[in-house]
Amino acid sequence: MQLRLTPDGCELALFYPSPTAAEVHEIRGGLPQWAWVELDGIAVLAFRFGTLQRADTPYQVTRDETARDQSGPIDPEGKHLIVSVVLVDAHTGIIKGLRALTWPPEFATAVRDTVQRQLDSPITDAQAGIALQALYDLYPDTASLVRERADVRA
Repeated sequence: MQLRLTPDGCELALFYPSPTAAEVHEIRGGLPQWAWVELDGIAVLAFRFGTLQRADTPYQVTRDETARDQSGPIDPEGKHLIVSVVLVDAHTGIIKGLRALTWPPEFATAVRDTVQRQLDSPITDAQAGIALQALYDLYPDTASLVRERADVRA
């Protein structure tokens, strides 16, 4: 999974090995749930579509070529932020689903603020790896991460 923040919004790429019809259906039309976690210079986006299991992906602006030379998503403050979800068959590279969603203003603002903090005080990949491992040691599954540590949810 990969989260990219661009001047036009966000892109969440989901790489599923041979996605089932049920997975394609839920990602294309299931109710999305989002959670954002920020800690020690790193961030994690947790998400769920419909009945699928929760999943997460870390985010570090210095690893995102589309965002690190800017301020990440540049939509005006207090506005929704467009999120493009792309489901890719990891075995074939074929796109199995596309979906456009929005994050509500409170969620989008939390993401923008994290990006700005990461731009203002970047950390190294080694520091990010240590912080991420510490986070996953405390919260070994996405459900506990969301339940016990989410900064904002949508």
